[in-house]
Amino acid sequence: LEPVVDRVAILAGDPDQGGAAGTPLQGQVLEVLGSLFKNYADLYALRRHVEVVSGYMFKHMRSTRTELLAKSFKSVSAIIRHCRFFKPSKEQASLLMSFVIQMLSERGREAMGLRLFKSIVVKKLVLPEIYDAIKTAGKLMIQSRDKQVRRLSAELTLTFLIEYPMGEARVRSHVNFVLNNLGYNQPDGRKAVIELLHQIVMKFPLPLIQNIHELLFLKLVLRLGNDTDSTCRGMIVEVLTALFHKIAKGDTGKFRPGQLKCYAAYVHKWLTTPEGSLALHSAAAQVCGLLAKACGHGASMYTPQLLPPLLEKAAKLLPRRKKNSNKRSGGAEGEDEED
Repeated sequence: LEPVVDRVAILAGDPDQGGAAGTPLQGQVLEVLGSLFKNYADLYALRRHVEVVSGYMFKHMRSTRTELLAKSFKSVSAIIRHCRFFKPSKEQASLLMSFVIQMLSERGREAMGLRLFKSIVVKKLVLPEIYDAIKTAGKLMIQSRDKQVRRLSAELTLTFLIEYPMGEARVRSHVNFVLNNLGYNQPDGRKAVIELLHQIVMKFPLPLIQNIHELLFLKLVLRLGNDTDSTCRGMIVEVLTALFHKIAKGDTGKFRPGQLKCYAAYVHKWLTTPEGSLALHSAAAQVCGLLAKACGHGASMYTPQLLPPLLEKAAKLLPRRKKNSNKRSGGAEGEDEED
């Protein structure tokens, strides 16, 4: 393939020096380049000619001819996604992002835009427009009815949070955006958010998780007490369990129950707050169970702190639930008698 690449590189050059002239031939050159970068991106000949051929591809992304524009976009997508040694200039990256932003707003093209966007993020191209575009991708993750679009958006957001160069404050801001959508009104959107949070807990570096773990815990427990969807609640339980294990193990790899004392303190506060809602008390009781399960025998260190208020709260809640259950049962029987 080396001679082929050398010949294509000439065709991608100036028409006065043997380069392709005319739309049909230029389109064929773009197709060949796209195929080469998609399937043989590590060829040494492509590395030698990458500046010339990439310039050719980006030049036609500004074409007014629809056919050339479409083929140049495909070839540029191939070099961005598959060629590790190519890094576009700032001008080229901005041009790419303009296409990404446009595709994210067009129904049916979101998936293509998200894949290209992820490739740009992986290459760590620092552009101001990326931050607004990632918010758009986050909204697609939550609001799109297309399962594939939600999945690609979540993958992009996770990659962005882990790999893209930015300060801790900005990372925290983006995590807050995700957490604030735990209450989205559609279960599919909430599930996408919870699954992303699970991935964040599992894949974020430990120091970063240690800086945001209390925020994660509080938001998740609040949602646990208020979510009406059983699947969402089950997913939240999985995220909390993963969080307990990550914090308890730290960088030692050994589970240390004492590292979870801040969570136990929150649970104790909720259980002993008289004005707390039934949902909060129920969530606190469930977190007690999760802590006990995670800690195993080590849970005994929290028994004196949590068991008395838990039993006291249970003694008050159970009669109330029984009474409500009897009322519902009586109402049903009355309706049957009336019928």
